Amino acid sequence: MRSMNSDRNRVACVPFSRSVYASRQRAFPSAWHMGYHMVMARREVLVQLDDDLVEQLDALAADLGTNRSELLRRGAQAVLDAERLAAADRELRAAYRRQPADPALVQSARRLAAETAPAW
Repeated sequence: MRSMNSDRNRVACVPFSRSVYASRQRAFPSAWHMGYHMVMARREVLVQLDDDLVEQLDALAADLGTNRSELLRRGAQAVLDAERLAAADRELRAAYRRQPADPALVQSARRLAAETAPAW
């Protein structure tokens, strides 16, 4: 049986410092094996960035206790998530263009909103 504390597991799975890894392992000893040691297949991708952007990423990574690669993964995921939301919004607008809302329903909804909206 492999030790839970092996360097092999730590390097492959944990995007933060060894001290954070150790403190979380101590805080959750029984559940530590459930998700933190799952290795995801990754592909290395070459990305060209200007020096100023790299410096900003490194500074933010240091502030957040992570690394540049993790920030770029988060950023890529945020772009994909934003595009999914934008696509859903475009689909909704297209549906309303195909089948406009009933004007009486819209007026009723506006009146209800005006009556129930809190005073700011």
